[in-house]
Amino acid sequence: MSKLHALICTGCGGQIDRDTLTCKSCGTQYKYDQDGKLITVEQFDRKTVYINGSIAVPAYIVQKDPQMAMEMTLQEIAQEMVKKIIPLIEWQTRFEPRTMEYITHARVGVAEPFEYSHYVKNIHLNTDEFWVR
Repeated sequence: MSKLHALICTGCGGQIDRDTLTCKSCGTQYKYDQDGKLITVEQFDRKTVYINGSIAVPAYIVQKDPQMAMEMTLQEIAQEMVKKIIPLIEWQTRFEPRTMEYITHARVGVAEPFEYSHYVKNIHLNTDEFWVR
């Protein structure tokens, strides 16, 4: 191969390690065929779990106090979704004798959607952007 090009997984869009020819995200394995083209050897399809929530807010509440309505909406959605996320979290707690503290670490794996922009446009929401009129 004369040109260096990105090795992108056809299964998840992740990066393929050039040495092992294995996707760093999903574990799909690749090899080169006789023509030097990358082909799939073994593919792993991970189950995607969707975490969702919803809330209905009457229009008169939004009109009266859009900021309060937005905060209430975000809080209610978060509380609803966290119940669904907790079973997916890996937990590890250890005791630190030097400081006499229990330290808990938690992580959850999240697969990016294929159409994910990789950029958060608005870190802080405002009511003009939140409420579609």
